[in-house]
Amino acid sequence: MAIVADDAAVDFLSYGVPYAFAPDTVAVARGVVTGLAAVPMLAGLVSFTTSGLVWPSKLGDAQGVGIAPLIPAAPDMPHRDPHLYQLLAIVDALRVGDARERELARNALRTHFTAPLR
Repeated sequence: MAIVADDAAVDFLSYGVPYAFAPDTVAVARGVVTGLAAVPMLAGLVSFTTSGLVWPSKLGDAQGVGIAPLIPAAPDMPHRDPHLYQLLAIVDALRVGDARERELARNALRTHFTAPLR
C-alpha cells in the first residue's frame, strides 16, 4: 500500500492542479453542481466564483458556468460515490476559485486527509 504525504498531496492539488489541469469553461450550462457549493460544510461560505459552477451534463438540474470535469464520469459521482464527488468538487474550487475559496478548499483537503468528509 502506498503512503501519501498529506502536506505534499495538498500542496500538489493546491498549486499544481490549476496549472496542469487548467479549466475549460463554457458560458452557461445545465448540469451537476461542483466547486465549494457541492460541499455541504462549505456551501454557505462561497461567492459566485465557485458557487455557480456546474459540470455540463443531462444528469444535473443546476444552471451555472460550465467547467469540464477532471474525469468524464464525474457528473455521475454524486450518486455513485458521494465522497469522491466532494473531493473532485473541492479540486474544481482550487482550479477556478478566488484566493479565499482556494484557501477554504485547501483546508477542506487537509480535513479530508485527517478525517474523511461527510
